[in-house]
Amino acid sequence: MSWSDAIGNMSYLVSAQYGPYNRGNQVERFDEYLAPLDDELTEFREIDVPMLNSALVLNGSTSWTFDSGALLNLNARIADRDEDRTETTRVFLANDPDVTTLEERSLEEGLDWELGGDFEQRFGPGTLQTRAIYTHKDEDDTQRISQTSTDSGNVPAQSQVETAAVATEAILRGSYSWPLTAAQNLELGIEGARNTLEKDVALYEVLPDGTLVPVQLFNADSDVNEDRFEFFSTHFWQLRDDLVLESALNIEHSKIAQEGLDVENARSFTYLKPRFDLRWDLSDSDQVRSSLERTVSQLDFGDFVANFDSDNDQVAAGNPELEPEKAWEYQLTYERRLPDDTGLLSAQLFYNDIEDHIDNIRVADNVSAAGNIGDAERYGLTLKGSLRLEGLGLEGAVLDASYTVQDSETVDPFVGTPRKMSNVRDQEYRINFRHDIAAWRFNYNIEVNWDGDSRRNDITYRQISAKESPNTHLNMQYRLTDRIVLWFDTRLVFDGHSQRTRRLYVDDVADDNLLRTEVRDQYFRRELILGLRGQF
Repeated sequence: MSWSDAIGNMSYLVSAQYGPYNRGNQVERFDEYLAPLDDELTEFREIDVPMLNSALVLNGSTSWTFDSGALLNLNARIADRDEDRTETTRVFLANDPDVTTLEERSLEEGLDWELGGDFEQRFGPGTLQTRAIYTHKDEDDTQRISQTSTDSGNVPAQSQVETAAVATEAILRGSYSWPLTAAQNLELGIEGARNTLEKDVALYEVLPDGTLVPVQLFNADSDVNEDRFEFFSTHFWQLRDDLVLESALNIEHSKIAQEGLDVENARSFTYLKPRFDLRWDLSDSDQVRSSLERTVSQLDFGDFVANFDSDNDQVAAGNPELEPEKAWEYQLTYERRLPDDTGLLSAQLFYNDIEDHIDNIRVADNVSAAGNIGDAERYGLTLKGSLRLEGLGLEGAVLDASYTVQDSETVDPFVGTPRKMSNVRDQEYRINFRHDIAAWRFNYNIEVNWDGDSRRNDITYRQISAKESPNTHLNMQYRLTDRIVLWFDTRLVFDGHSQRTRRLYVDDVADDNLLRTEVRDQYFRRELILGLRGQF
């Protein structure tokens, strides 16, 4: 529900939402464990994972336009979240009629809130903008795990993991932009930010009588904070009627400190981040764009502290020495507008030259954590198209499509040989067909997306993941009246089938002692949703 109104120069909106914000989920998995020498099936697992996410979300915003033309916007949001997840596994061993049932239960509670505002006014020849944002996320998570010794995890067979984390972010930003000449504009600004994380992770062994016995973990209790200051400048220059250059220079300085029972560390970083964008109109229909940008990644403070990986049933070590990933990013784009505004076609080449690439590294015997592994590169081609289909007799229909093919390379920190980057898809495509039939007061949308193979590498395994079928969604809307809409949404018209193949090694991949091959088939449930939306 939402309510909006205007009183004089002020307008406001308040809204409330309660319920399962993703309407729950249902995952079915089937795991096959294969022997290392002959790929003979030694174990089969059926895993059922029902999940329900619910939340109460309240939003409020207001805008005030002053007689001078200045504009003030304020907004607030609060969300009370709950997640209940139960994973039930039935284990079938080869040549054994008995069936073992395992269970993992996860309960998560979170309270998020945010306050923000921005103020814009004319000042002298230009415009002064200020913005302030504060966010607070409080999260408690308890997971009870039951597993067998055939798992690769490093936690006891009967375990309980309790995680408590509080993360905050405060940002204050101001900028001033003004025209230098009729063809040039300059913006100068400064931003200050403070990010904090307080995180505690506790691991317990659960005895048969239910008693919890603490298990010692390294770096499981830490406070991490970062103070960051950034000066930024952007220059827009209309060199000619057909040529535009936009250049920017950001100077970022930050200090990160971490304190805990096992770690006390402080580091400072200073980075120059230039950017250049050149746009050249070859004709009224053709444009070429090129860009060069220096980027610096934002660190995930959760990687600084120990954390529980529920997918592998193990506690991963944190890395207090983690540094941001830096890259030079190059792009070259050609774009063509079709006659009579019937569509748009584009092709983009990209290349990323990466330094201090972040992936898992060895921090102790058979223990890994996020770390900087050295240089990497990623490159590829993206093709995009948008076409109005009136010429085919489908008035009000638009077809959008994109296709990306890419490759990457880095050096594996565990064995020292070249390999592809983790979590980078070989290819991706997206197709979206929208059709608005005004005479019927009806419209529908079909979305199809598919991702190619991706890889993940760790100290004890190598894996490849792939989607066996594209994700297909269908949405339809029928306008009953000018203010009431009936809508129908089908998520995953076909089953959301994906497959993961993992080669698990004994202790360390560097020893090349294969323990088994795991083949996992995963299916997400199809959802049919009927809704009614009205405005009064």
